[in-house]
Amino acid sequence: MYRKKPTYEELEKKVRELEKSESDHKLAMEALSKEKKFTEIALNTQLDTFFLFEPTTGKAISWNSAFKNVSGYTDEEIANMVAPDSYYSPEDLERAALSNQQILETGTCTVELELICKDGHKVPTEYQVSLIKDEQSKSQYFISIGRDITERKQAKEALSEIQELLSETSKIAKVGGWKLNLATQKLTWTEEVSRIHEVSVDYVPVLSEAIEFYAEESKPIITEAVQKAIETGEPYDLELQFITAKGNLIWVQAKGHAHRKDGITTKLTGTFQDITKRKQTEEELQKSAIIIDSTLVAVVNTDTEGSITFWNKGAERIYGYRKEEVLGKPVSILYKKKDLPILESMIADLMQGIDLPEIEVTCIDKNRNDVHILLSLMTLKDTYGNITELVGINTDITERKRAVDALLKEKQVAEEYINSLPGLFYVYDEARLVKWNKAWERTTGYTDEDLATKEATDFFEGEDKTLIWERLQKVFRDGEAVAEAVLVTKD
Repeated sequence: MYRKKPTYEELEKKVRELEKSESDHKLAMEALSKEKKFTEIALNTQLDTFFLFEPTTGKAISWNSAFKNVSGYTDEEIANMVAPDSYYSPEDLERAALSNQQILETGTCTVELELICKDGHKVPTEYQVSLIKDEQSKSQYFISIGRDITERKQAKEALSEIQELLSETSKIAKVGGWKLNLATQKLTWTEEVSRIHEVSVDYVPVLSEAIEFYAEESKPIITEAVQKAIETGEPYDLELQFITAKGNLIWVQAKGHAHRKDGITTKLTGTFQDITKRKQTEEELQKSAIIIDSTLVAVVNTDTEGSITFWNKGAERIYGYRKEEVLGKPVSILYKKKDLPILESMIADLMQGIDLPEIEVTCIDKNRNDVHILLSLMTLKDTYGNITELVGINTDITERKRAVDALLKEKQVAEEYINSLPGLFYVYDEARLVKWNKAWERTTGYTDEDLATKEATDFFEGEDKTLIWERLQKVFRDGEAVAEAVLVTKD
């Protein structure tokens, strides 16, 4: 078949078309290369990890610098690893498998996993995973963008710990919170308030019903306080008797604060605390204070810094200071300067948990007179075992001390008199000598140690020994006896 030979103009046009096509292709390739380069730069400069892989084979297709930096693996290692199996724990892989199913169904998914790095440490990561389909090859790929959520998890855990601590603190302190929206009259409160009321946590409170829980004598007080807070914004802090849903009579502390806008109260908020134990403790303390004040001993309490916090009537009597003169003052005002190191050492031992025995100390009263004290120290602790106060039981033994000193002087005078006697003197019980004078030692030649082991008859022999024994028996029987015998000395 004959084909017409193209003209020069036609050939020239065809060449120009081919050149344009080649130029367009080159420009397209340059644009594609440029776009690819921009994409790589964008991916490698972001902080989030980028990872593209084929889910059926686990083969990694592409990843960015952030993924390398976080995981610690090299490009070669990543290329030869299976995703996601190589990067996560068995527990996380189970979660990832469920996520994969969701991705295949919906095309996207968000999941939190812990990326196991090359050095073994784990990085909590939130992944945004999307499905990409290649229509020509029918292949499917997963693109995951991972963000390190370590700080977020730490903050969340810290917040959770704080919330748990607040909840536990509320339970321990038996204090809860409440809010009253005046526009809607809606009253809401925390679980602890429900526990104090002894109602279920799903109980829906109503203001009028909440007032009804108070004891009859307390109702008008709380009603007036709430009304005044609403009208004037005046806060309140009340301790009132309260009857729970189960009929238990308790004491509560009710606090309220008004929130106002343009001079109008919009809501009330406050706290609600069960203070029954505190009230019972206060009553017991009042009873104890009466008992303590009626004792003759001085009870002096100090804080851990040594400042006086309690001073009973006994302390006023012994030291001469009135309570208002000493409260808040250092307990060192009761001691001489030279004795302060002893006091400081005792307090230090107490703070270390060391039990101290009773000790005799010399204190000084308001008139700077010596007061001899038998001191017993102990500690008071709070519910957490922390020392809050030191308690000193001060027994005035001044008179007893003087009596003992007088007896000692009398004893000394008596011994001097006995030892000055020219004759022999001894005291004898039914077995041994118990006392003798110096003349006895000089005459017999025995030392004190020797005489302490002797009986009265050991200094006589033969008939004289028998005679002395009989006379001693007569002394014990009749009160006195006389005998003449020969005393045998040590030599």
